[in-house]
Amino acid sequence: MTKKLICLLLTIAALCSTTYASATKPTLIFIPHDDRPISFKNTVDTVKATGFPLLTPPDPVLGWRSQPGNTAEIDKWLSDYVSKADAVILSADMLLYGGLVGSRKHAYSQEVIAQRVERIKKIKEANPSIRLYVFTSLMRSPQFSAGGVEPDYYEQYGNAIFRITAFQDKQELGLLTAQEKRELEELKKSVPDHILQDWLARRATNLEANLMLIKLAQAGIIDYLALGKDDNAPYSQTHRESRVLAKAAAFLASNRYQLISGIDELGLIMLTRAINDLTNRQPTVTVKYAPGKGAATVPSYADEPMEKSVRSHLLAAGILPLPNSKDTDFTLCINTDEKGVTREASLPANLPYPSKSTKKLAADIEKLIKQGVKVAVADVSYANGADNGLMAELEKRKLLIKLTAYSGWNTPNNTVGFAIAQGALTQWMDDSSRQQLLTVRLLDDWAYQANIRSQLIHEIIVPQHGNSFYLDELQRPVTKAANTKIAKFVAQHLADFERLAVRTSFPWNRIFEIDFDITTRKVKVPQSSAL
Repeated sequence: MTKKLICLLLTIAALCSTTYASATKPTLIFIPHDDRPISFKNTVDTVKATGFPLLTPPDPVLGWRSQPGNTAEIDKWLSDYVSKADAVILSADMLLYGGLVGSRKHAYSQEVIAQRVERIKKIKEANPSIRLYVFTSLMRSPQFSAGGVEPDYYEQYGNAIFRITAFQDKQELGLLTAQEKRELEELKKSVPDHILQDWLARRATNLEANLMLIKLAQAGIIDYLALGKDDNAPYSQTHRESRVLAKAAAFLASNRYQLISGIDELGLIMLTRAINDLTNRQPTVTVKYAPGKGAATVPSYADEPMEKSVRSHLLAAGILPLPNSKDTDFTLCINTDEKGVTREASLPANLPYPSKSTKKLAADIEKLIKQGVKVAVADVSYANGADNGLMAELEKRKLLIKLTAYSGWNTPNNTVGFAIAQGALTQWMDDSSRQQLLTVRLLDDWAYQANIRSQLIHEIIVPQHGNSFYLDELQRPVTKAANTKIAKFVAQHLADFERLAVRTSFPWNRIFEIDFDITTRKVKVPQSSAL
């Protein structure tokens, strides 16, 4: 066979492969870890925008904030539909405990949890050709918590429990000072023993479940396992347990397993990996930080530098980092604080005045877009919302509508994961879909989280002696005010994003999560855009 004929046959094969992939996109099953908009609706909408068929359980079986998901019904639904899919992306927290909140509050025995882990094994055994992607959490160690998402006693004793286990973590590492040792002994006296033991016993059960999942990954039952370190700190019980898991998974390659800082973004990260695997693609990205501490920043709610977290998310999503923006599918621009400090976006200090480093990042973004580079922005200078200074500068330069993706919600690692996944998945989207997803993030992360949320608290909830964690009878006036403020924000800041209507709701009956029902029509992007 001649070299010319071989080349011709390879070309024909490549064309046939491309046609097949575009004509019959693989079908995915997705089981989230709860029904919050970011975990479920926003994630599902992102995948649907790519055109890949996606099957999800009926909403009622997923439970709610105070009602765990029905694990038996979810298992039954999965058994009924698994044969229709090419890949299953499931939350072990949902399948084992009824959700992320359920993983923190359940009273299941180790035996019951072990039986539920066995269900995951049976999925693969009954469907050996299916790809199985599992994400789960390493139980968080918050410094405080309210609103019923931890055991009831955590509101009173949570900070003491956090500090006890943080000191114990330091002690195991040989870093505890004499003063801290004395403080540790005093803290132990302040928390009833049965409360501390309840918290630690549940963690031990969950840790054992995660070790079982690691064994399934080692045996090839799970094709990819992403284990997320929920809200934690450099010294914490979560950090202690991560060392146990790292040792157990020491010989699992990064193309099979990642221990990642973050959790709420992992559903979309795993869906992104599944799409990349099933289509034999590996998107490429260049990562660029704002001037200053940048990659070395250890953000709030995390126990490692941003550079390590970004690398873990890229590996988990199946995305290859490369140094030159001109050679990659997109560039991820990360807005870190110049000094590496992460503040809360709702604080008055988050003013719409860009710093010197923010202006430099915005100028770099503008330059990249003019060069035809697709740019996704991970805005992590503040936690739980956008950097108003960066957004003001991007708006001034008329760059908002030209972004490939934007994210600035919740923890910095949540933000990074979502920006990475949406940035990579836009290769499958039309421009209208990209715009729709971008609109949601700008409304949620910038308009609401960084600005309107605190206004609603100070203007309605505080004067009427309400509760941010349980809106109840204030839900109607809060929703009405949110609709008015969102409409005003759109008119002032998002004139390029034409839309017919934006309606808001608060699906978890608390001020923190908001949901949007948006009707838009396609907007013609200026010629200078690369999109």
